[in-house]
Amino acid sequence: DRIYLGPRVVLVYQEESVPVASRSSAPHPAVSPTPAPVPPAPRPIPPTPVLPPTYPAAPIPAAASASQAPRAQIVIEVDGRTLGAYQLGKDVVTVGRLPNNDIPISSQFVSGQHATIMKQNGNWLILDKGSRNGLSYQGRTIPQHTLTHGDRIFLGKGVALRYEVLA
Repeated sequence: DRIYLGPRVVLVYQEESVPVASRSSAPHPAVSPTPAPVPPAPRPIPPTPVLPPTYPAAPIPAAASASQAPRAQIVIEVDGRTLGAYQLGKDVVTVGRLPNNDIPISSQFVSGQHATIMKQNGNWLILDKGSRNGLSYQGRTIPQHTLTHGDRIFLGKGVALRYEVLA
């Protein structure tokens, strides 16, 4: 018989049983039966080591492979008060009023899908997504901006994102 255990097959051998002759009163001659040859024992199968599954490596985008953007965070400020910080851990981060954004900001001056922050050529770049109030840096309206430590980008009246490089 064969028993399958995953990728292994175990062979099981059973000796044939010989029916017991009915006992009669007549004596039988004492004959020494010739023993049947015993089949060789199956070879032991060495255990297969269990390894974790391997997956093909994900392709690295050309912009990210050139050089990695620094570890950084965005600090959210509303009317001069710090509301929180978001560490930039993804290649693309969305900012806006809608709750499904990576950085949701509940303010009437922020559009639902206001901006995107993304890695590009080893830096972080912020892009306006066609928002009503746009992006403002140093008093000028901008469509996009390569971020440097300490930059403060305004999304609307009193709402700013401060970019900080982490050590």
